Amino acid sequence: MPAKPRKTEAWAARQPADATKLWRYISFGKYVDMLVKSSLHFARADLLEDHFEGARGKGRGRTNYYQPPNDYGTTAPREKFYINSWYMGDFEESLMWTRSRSSEAIALRSNFRRLRAVLPGDIITGCIDYARYKKSNPELAEDELRRYFTKRRQFRGECELRAVDNSDRGREMPGVLHRIDVGNGGQKLTPFRR
Repeated sequence: MPAKPRKTEAWAARQPADATKLWRYISFGKYVDMLVKSSLHFARADLLEDHFEGARGKGRGRTNYYQPPNDYGTTAPREKFYINSWYMGDFEESLMWTRSRSSEAIALRSNFRRLRAVLPGDIITGCIDYARYKKSNPELAEDELRRYFTKRRQFRGECELRAVDNSDRGREMPGVLHRIDVGNGGQKLTPFRR
């Protein structure tokens, strides 16, 4: 009699505590745009700086970790994922100010409960897991969504929380806007200047 297939549970992104403090570092222009449009911008995954966004990790038969992204299965599905990233930490982080690349940077302060309250219900949120891509990772190979909540270990200083839209809007859109409630006296997303 053949062995029964093992039942696996569906993967779900790890959620932080509701009171976890969040920071999003953006230019002043993007902040004004957010207020005017009452929207948060989500960037298409294939246009982000890290060329390994959505990578499966090193698979069987691959000898070189730094092979082009195509060899890691990152190009085909990347156009259907849109990402909005936040830093998790009790205090502002100088590295994040530096990475914002703008002398006119603003940091939005919030917490996880407030962020979830302003996001549409179909947006998936979760903490990033930092993994070693030099090892084969069957979970990443099998679960397309999980790849967008996993990054290489050298990024762990980002302490990132992600909001992901995987509605497959097509390659023609470099980003999407999701309407949010920016009112309420600034209680949900508060600007913070250095």
